[in-house]
Amino acid sequence: MLVSCAAPTQTNYAINNSIGMPMMPSKPRSSVLFFQRNKTSTQTGIVKGDKETHMHTRCLTLFMLPLMIALAPTASAHRLVVNDGSHVDADSALVVTEPDVSQLILHEVDQENQEVWLTFQGQAGDLIYLQLGVPVIEALTEYHPAVALVGPGLPAAELSFAIPGGAGAVTFEAADFQPKFFSEPFTGTESWIYVEETVELPVDGEYFIVGYHPVSAAGKLWVAFGEKEVFGLPDILAYPDTLRTVRAFHEVSNEPLGFIPRLFLIVATLLRFLM
Repeated sequence: MLVSCAAPTQTNYAINNSIGMPMMPSKPRSSVLFFQRNKTSTQTGIVKGDKETHMHTRCLTLFMLPLMIALAPTASAHRLVVNDGSHVDADSALVVTEPDVSQLILHEVDQENQEVWLTFQGQAGDLIYLQLGVPVIEALTEYHPAVALVGPGLPAAELSFAIPGGAGAVTFEAADFQPKFFSEPFTGTESWIYVEETVELPVDGEYFIVGYHPVSAAGKLWVAFGEKEVFGLPDILAYPDTLRTVRAFHEVSNEPLGFIPRLFLIVATLLRFLM
C-alpha cells in the first residue's frame, strides 16, 4: 500500500524530562502536543485539532518504524528481561523460553538478592552463549562478579550457593578476564564486559544461568545470553520503559541522550500514543 505523506510545516520539538521523553497529552487529541505549534500564527503551523497534523504524525511514524527495525539488530540490541528481585534460587528461577534469542537481565547484588537465577530447557548439542558485564561506575571499577551455567552432565563444582541435586556447573569469574569497554548506542550506557563464552550442552534437561558474586559483595552486574537478534514492534513499544530502567541501573539518568536513543524514544512514544 502506498501512503502519501505531505511535507509538514516547520515545528519546534520540546523535550520534557531528564531522559528526553517527548511531552504527550494526558488524553487523546487530534494533534500531538510534542509537535508544539503556534495556535494563532498561520506562518508557524496548524492550529491544535487539525486532522492534517495527526495524519503527518502517522506518516512520519510509519516511515521511521521500518528504519528502526532494520537498524536495531546491527547494534546488538539485547531484549531486556525484567528482574523483580524474586529469582534468588533454583525454585524461583525466571523461566526463559527462547535461550537462543539475545536477552539481558540486570541484577543488583545485596544481602537479600545475592544471586539472580534463570532457567530453560536445553537439548544435547545446544550452544549457550553467555556474557557477563558490569556498568561503568567508578565505585565498581574493581567489582568482579561471576556467571554460572548449572545443569545435568556438567562437571562437579563447588559454589557459594546450593544447586539442584545431581547437577554440575561451568563457572566464569570476572577476575579471570580482562574487561572490554562497551558503549551501548540504544541506551547511551557503558559497560565493562568480562565474559563472552559459549558452552555446549552435554545432555537434554533443565539448565540454569546464575549471576552472582563469589563472596556476595554488594554491587551491580548484568548477564546476557543468546545471539539471535529479534527486534519488532513490541520491543519498540517497550523502549521508553527499557531505556529508563537501563539508564537508572547504569546511573546515567540525568545525562543527555545521544541521537539514536532520542530517535527511538520519539518514534516509540508516538506509536504508544497512536495505537
